[in-house]
Amino acid sequence: MPSETSLASAALAIALVALVIAVGQLLQQVFATAEGYRRCQPSVLGPWAKRTRLRWRWSQFRFEVLFVTPRIKFMTTSRGALMFIQKDLEKLFKPETLESTSDIKEMASWIPLLVSLYRSTSAVTEQLASEYPDSHHEMEQMINLPCIDYVERSWDFMPPDVSRPMALTTVQSIGIIAVRLGMMWKDVRPTEGVMIAEGNGFTLTSSLVRGVGLVMGLTSEGRHGERLLFWSLEPPGNRLAPTIYADRLAFGIVTADFRLPRLSFGSSDETFGALREIDPSGKLVERMSNFQQREGDRMPGVSDFICMICVPVRLLHSTIMRIPRPSKDVLGPINSVCGTIAFRICLDRYVSDKGTCATEQSKHILQSVSGLERIWPQWTESRSRDSLDEPSMQYLDAIHGILDTMRSWLEEFRNESEANDHLYHAVLIEHISLAVIFARKVRENAKRVARMYASEMRGFFKDDFAGLYASFTDLPDVSKNTVVDLWLTLAFRGICWARLHWMALDSPFSTIPARYCDSQLPVYIG
Repeated sequence: MPSETSLASAALAIALVALVIAVGQLLQQVFATAEGYRRCQPSVLGPWAKRTRLRWRWSQFRFEVLFVTPRIKFMTTSRGALMFIQKDLEKLFKPETLESTSDIKEMASWIPLLVSLYRSTSAVTEQLASEYPDSHHEMEQMINLPCIDYVERSWDFMPPDVSRPMALTTVQSIGIIAVRLGMMWKDVRPTEGVMIAEGNGFTLTSSLVRGVGLVMGLTSEGRHGERLLFWSLEPPGNRLAPTIYADRLAFGIVTADFRLPRLSFGSSDETFGALREIDPSGKLVERMSNFQQREGDRMPGVSDFICMICVPVRLLHSTIMRIPRPSKDVLGPINSVCGTIAFRICLDRYVSDKGTCATEQSKHILQSVSGLERIWPQWTESRSRDSLDEPSMQYLDAIHGILDTMRSWLEEFRNESEANDHLYHAVLIEHISLAVIFARKVRENAKRVARMYASEMRGFFKDDFAGLYASFTDLPDVSKNTVVDLWLTLAFRGICWARLHWMALDSPFSTIPARYCDSQLPVYIG
């Protein structure tokens, strides 16, 4: 009897072991149907892996893997939503989460990209919130911040060539993101599968993946954890203005005042197109082409033109004044300190020579310039990239107020009559023409150009005063005072705009073709 009991117990134990093995094999086979689950684990998705889940499909008797990735986009937001992206991303992870990960080589590259974007946006929004505690209509309409949508996807529809879950964005958004993170675009041809950006230790490259389209990846020169700190180490003066107008400048597009169209200056072809918009007769384009044939690819007067027509990019009550360069030609009389001083000297001489015959507008501009020189020494000082003394908010707001006054005068002038509107365009065209004539005196390299500007700037403004009216003698009912007042206002408006914004002149010029500014062509980040 005891032997039979022992045999039965042993058989039961063997059967139970076989049952456990069978159940284990069954479970293993069932969970093996969860294709892609291992590619959605924390070593690949970091904290985003918490949102990965399995859904049982009875009809197919298998698990379907569902994972969450972000759709990165930009939105114009208000002051009350300044911390939107911080709160949004903090639901999933803190920046230090990635830095504490021991193995990040297999992690999807959009994770460190998001953390870098989080850090850069946090630095800017926190500065804006501290500088601008009260709501303001202008500010609410201009701030352009990144945000994310949480998109749940199924691994069933992932192409076989894809090894990691991918984030989704657009050509427009990735162009802005790279510029804000300090990268420069080297090549942008998304329809051919080519997009390359470099800078701040990062490199963005792209490839065409079968069944997906354009896929980009982020790589770093060193460990991701080290590179993710670069925005916290950047001085405040190097932060880009987070406005829609600044983002357009990265595409070479200048948002002009009043009824002027959006103009592009990112390349020579785009600049010629902008000049044709202003001067349909083609004379200005012909003059610029002739200059380029003799002097190379420089386009004198373009920088002055941008300063004279571009809307303020800098936010009111903010010390963030850095903007992308919309054109390679950013050196000119209007946006240089030498030009500012020369303008003041020539204006003072003009008003003194006129005496009681000087117009109220010319005297008002001279009074504004004199006030800025007397109260703010920075008005006649150069500012470099490494400058530690950032302009004060009061100084910038004072210039901003004068700029708005000049813009209002110009708007009222143009609205008075169709002839005034025509004269406005004519003076802009003539200023560029005079800049081309002035630049012909210089036949050396760019440094020589800067020195010539310093020594001959007074001659440039003097020629403008003396020669402008001669170009408008064929127009009826146009007085010399009207022409000079209009030119003075445009020039001073341009000088104020240039002093409110800072474009780095010591870095290579890089821009994105303007045709991609509104492109919603999908870009995946692996």
